[in-house]
Amino acid sequence: RLLGEPRAVLDGRPLRLTLRQFEILAILAVRGEATLGDLHADLYGDRPVTLATLKAEMSHLRSTLRGGLGSRPYRLTMPTTVDALRLLHRVDTGDADGAARLYRGQLLPRSEAPFV
Repeated sequence: RLLGEPRAVLDGRPLRLTLRQFEILAILAVRGEATLGDLHADLYGDRPVTLATLKAEMSHLRSTLRGGLGSRPYRLTMPTTVDALRLLHRVDTGDADGAARLYRGQLLPRSEAPFV
């Protein structure tokens, strides 16, 4: 869940993720795949953050997802359901009531990532 308070579940168990990790999941869910450079631009914009910092984030996320994150390019390798994408699908198909039921708040409201 990326709308309102973020939440991720794997094998029926909630995952403890940082805001940055939720931002990465959001980018990969929307883009499908991304290079390290794409992710860096989407997460940090012009801020002076090293690629090594992002690589460390990706390593931690890969460990947390237990193999559900592929690389070169980065992508989610497990089936995912994302509330924000489900909401957009409902809007695209004219299901305003369904979209309203899915809306729980802003997309990652504490995020400062340019992509979000």
